[in-house]
Amino acid sequence: MVDLQPPQIASQPQGAIFTTPVSLSYLEAEDQICPICHEPYIEPCQSPRAQDPDREWPVRVDMVAEWFGLKRCCGHIIGRRCLENHLRARGAWRNKCPVCRDIWLSNSMTAAAPANDEPQASTQHGSEVSSPLQRSSSVPFQATTQQDVIGPRISDWNRVTRRRPRAPLYVQPLPPTGFMQQLLGALEVEYGSDEVKGTLDEVEQRLEALYGDVQE
Repeated sequence: MVDLQPPQIASQPQGAIFTTPVSLSYLEAEDQICPICHEPYIEPCQSPRAQDPDREWPVRVDMVAEWFGLKRCCGHIIGRRCLENHLRARGAWRNKCPVCRDIWLSNSMTAAAPANDEPQASTQHGSEVSSPLQRSSSVPFQATTQQDVIGPRISDWNRVTRRRPRAPLYVQPLPPTGFMQQLLGALEVEYGSDEVKGTLDEVEQRLEALYGDVQE
């Protein structure tokens, strides 16, 4: 990740985490529990209205878009509730993957996170990408992709299988002020929705165009 520190803007988040819910059929039996809370996963809910806030389903952390650039993440699979808690946590590690410590976000993105003792971050399902619009402004915006996942399977803490993270794709910064409005507009996210249509690759292409427009 490009080590550029965006200014603190308390009124709005300055980045988004994109995640993909994973069907249990793509996980080995021993991987069907969250590596953080050790609760068994349920199948991801298709409708946000049907979500049970106390149930845990698996989500894969795919990509991060910040005001200065975009990068693919480690791809680890974590319970969506534990991911939310992790991003809201007070510790200095909250900007990293709790499994492999891959850096997801710049430190300044999480510097203003609320002082919760529990870790927190959320996500959703498959050939589409979603982003919670009504999260606390101090918590990184999170998006999820909706599609059946047939990628590499993630194993337990001792034997981790993951794809190599890609270097940041775009280093031309977007103006930090208004970044989220630009991001949501580029992804055509409707107000009150937490999903944007398209595969992860399609979303990445839209974001590439967004960063490219600013560069020109």
